[in-house]
Amino acid sequence: EVSANAYVTLCRIRRQSQLPVELFYCGDEELPTAARLKLEAEFSSLRCREMSQNLRGFQMKPFAILRSRFQEAMWIDADNLPLGALDGLFDGEGYQRTGAQFWPDRREARWTQAELWRACGLEPLEGPEFESGQLLLDKRRCWRALLTTCQLNSDEHRPYVYGLTNGDKDTFRLAFLMTSTDFALVPHSPTCFGAPYLRATIGTSNIQIGHPLGRFRLGGLLQRDTEGRPLFAHRTVLEWNPYHDLKTMTHLEDGSRIESWIAELELQGHRDLERYRRDYLDFFPVEWW
Repeated sequence: EVSANAYVTLCRIRRQSQLPVELFYCGDEELPTAARLKLEAEFSSLRCREMSQNLRGFQMKPFAILRSRFQEAMWIDADNLPLGALDGLFDGEGYQRTGAQFWPDRREARWTQAELWRACGLEPLEGPEFESGQLLLDKRRCWRALLTTCQLNSDEHRPYVYGLTNGDKDTFRLAFLMTSTDFALVPHSPTCFGAPYLRATIGTSNIQIGHPLGRFRLGGLLQRDTEGRPLFAHRTVLEWNPYHDLKTMTHLEDGSRIESWIAELELQGHRDLERYRRDYLDFFPVEWW
């Protein structure tokens, strides 16, 4: 579903910004040549960049940032919908001061085990883990930390590292601490968003499925800017799917309804997804989905 997620995110980015964009993918299996050429023709200042087939999933992220032609890079996961303006993020005080802006994971996230801290030559610290669905990095100022992050995600070390943490996300925090590289961290924890029910349209049928554990079905993380305003809706659980119109951005984890303008952005995302179905699905074999 990488291309479907990326398409919705690209549509959103281009509605609010003309920043140049690179889309990283792993081989024709993930993004066929015809689909890549059409994407580059449809979206201005977009370049699709192929990565090694050996770099998959979480592991690819720091290597893609390293390979990017941008010295100052903003990474956004394909399933992460920007809610606010992006152009001004590089002007933020924390990024300007350090060259690195990160966002925290949920307060209760405690994936990184003490053994990994000590293997990195560090004593375990309190404080939030990183959530790497979005980040800003000046590679000139932070190159030691970026190379160390790549090392932690390398084939040599990844099996051990990932066994003691949750994917790539906290490898950024460990690498910055290992290399004594300063960074800025948004002071607001993310909020989970989702829906009381999983609602979907499949064919001509509308279905509604209740969560087996209660009234809330997790959809993703709502990340905020430094002032506490919603900035990214990272669909970590139920991503954009070209065959199912899954509505997940309706409620927050406390049961309150999400702000109406965010819910409207999800509806716009589904309209973009319909255009994706019409213009891109034929590029992918049925068995791919």
